[in-house]
Amino acid sequence: MNRFEIPEPGEFHIYRVTSDGDETILSDSEKNRYAAYTSKDAALIYLKGHSAARNLAAEYTGKIPSMLEFATTPEGKPFFPCTPNLHFNLSHSGGDIFIAFSCFPVGFDIERNSRKAEFLKLAKRYLHAREMELMNSSSKPESLAFLELWTAKEAMLKLLGIGIAAGLDKSLVVNEEEGFFNETKIHLSRYFIGDLTGALASFSKIQLVREFTY
Repeated sequence: MNRFEIPEPGEFHIYRVTSDGDETILSDSEKNRYAAYTSKDAALIYLKGHSAARNLAAEYTGKIPSMLEFATTPEGKPFFPCTPNLHFNLSHSGGDIFIAFSCFPVGFDIERNSRKAEFLKLAKRYLHAREMELMNSSSKPESLAFLELWTAKEAMLKLLGIGIAAGLDKSLVVNEEEGFFNETKIHLSRYFIGDLTGALASFSKIQLVREFTY
């Protein structure tokens, strides 16, 4: 199988981005946003993520990276208008950047396991009672049990292109492979790599996840 064939239905490609960014292939609006960052770390993450998204999309479509139109929905979800059969979603935690690709809409979220927080307090504030039951019944440490649920909820919202403020209370994780946004069923798949916990979300069943480094 050619690595850069657009994924078949049910297939998802996840790239861990390790390559340097290339400002020259960004659009004018991307360059302006990149230049507007006051944090060097945040600026570098933006540059690397958007550069990789352009380069990878170019590999899949045969287009020139700098010629791809990079747009966002009103809710802020990025997409390439000229490649309707190729969808992607970016996520990062610290300096770790990941991009998920699919032929249908996709949501992906990643979080570092070593993140410090009062997880029980966060769970009581943001999780549904049913999700609290899942967390409490988990044999994993409290932090990991929470992050598995949190990344799944985030991935669902990113799939829909909806922000946390508008959609967190409408999303429900039922189990490791299924969630709902109101009455809409969403398929889930856990993702673990090193010190990172993540989740993939799709409207269609997730049958195959292929992992790459770019």
